[in-house]
Amino acid sequence: LISLDRPEQARQLLIGLLQEDIHDFECLELSMKALLMEGRTRDALVAAKTLTEQFPDNDKGQFHLARTLLAQRDTNLKRKGQTILWGLALRDNPFLLPSIQSLSTQDSLSPAELKLLLRRIPSTHTNQLALGLVRLEVGMRVQTNTPRPEIAAAALMALPADADLGARLTLCDWMFARGFHTEGLGLIPEPAARTNLAVLQRQLQGLGNLNRWQ
Repeated sequence: LISLDRPEQARQLLIGLLQEDIHDFECLELSMKALLMEGRTRDALVAAKTLTEQFPDNDKGQFHLARTLLAQRDTNLKRKGQTILWGLALRDNPFLLPSIQSLSTQDSLSPAELKLLLRRIPSTHTNQLALGLVRLEVGMRVQTNTPRPEIAAAALMALPADADLGARLTLCDWMFARGFHTEGLGLIPEPAARTNLAVLQRQLQGLGNLNRWQ
């Protein structure tokens, strides 16, 4: 239900499951995600805190708490979220790369902090596209005068030759979000747009961005 963008219905189901077992990590995690999707950031923070209280040594829980803190309006809470992310970004753990990526979007980082993040990016990762895009995003903030054609070319280079449809759509979304509409549209396989709704939606988005409805 969450993947279908129906967080309220999902949360109602999760409430029943949590009444049976309040210590279910996955149910707590999904409840927090559903609340964030509904825009209920304060309630999501309560769920994230419950998650970390019950699983204090779980890096995934800490990462969720940090992201939920960043979603709050209060500056002090945002700062706490950054502190947790730095703790994850400065040691080896499964959420090293996502923590670096989340930190790299924060406007308050100094040039020295950005350079530190760049040094902390691992040389290899199971998700080569994610690795390449994080390296590119942080590098763009360190070298703010990078020409846009070079950025687009580097992003395309991050896509593995054997990338599946999901990876292509991920990069397509990344391109669209940064105004690379032609490059993003070029990632969409034409045949798949006839049978896959997610592909068709992106194709229409790209055509709309370029005013190419014909």
